[in-house]
Amino acid sequence: MQPSSIGEVGDFVDHIQAEMLDRKEQRALELATFKEKTRRILQTFEVGIQETSPDTRPWLDSYIIKVSTRNIGVAFPLTHDLDLQLPRVGSRDSTSVPAFLWSIKSIEFGTDRGQTGEAEMKLFSFQFISCFRQSVPDDYSGENHITRNRLVYPQMKAQLRAARPSSALSHIYVKADVSGFILDLDSSIPSY
Repeated sequence: MQPSSIGEVGDFVDHIQAEMLDRKEQRALELATFKEKTRRILQTFEVGIQETSPDTRPWLDSYIIKVSTRNIGVAFPLTHDLDLQLPRVGSRDSTSVPAFLWSIKSIEFGTDRGQTGEAEMKLFSFQFISCFRQSVPDDYSGENHITRNRLVYPQMKAQLRAARPSSALSHIYVKADVSGFILDLDSSIPSY
């Protein structure tokens, strides 16, 4: 090798070493920036934990709550006609189709300052009906259909009482009652 070539190779090696050092410093700077951004993002997810004092009560212990819902109905049309357009609620079109109807006459729930609670559900039913009209609100109620092929729970009740003695443990007492069920089937069920 000639002396000038050796000098050129030395300059090339010096240039590569300087560029590697620059890239190493640049990568360290990018990594530090990434770490800082990650730290800031993780700080947004942190939730401060507050110490609770032993005398604070749950908000449910301060209120009497009563919730009542009536006339719940969900119908699933049972038809193979892909061209059938069901009318909108409130329209005058009375196209009827067979359907599976799930309905509840009423649900009531109440709690008294977190100590007692009661829930009651009336006329919970599943039934196949031969004539369902989407535009008629009364068709969503199971008791408006004279049909067999249904399962009805006339009434379900549950009562709950919580007793908190002086110790930290609490006792919960539950009483539930289902007033039977009515299963009514006839020979037309295969047609659904």
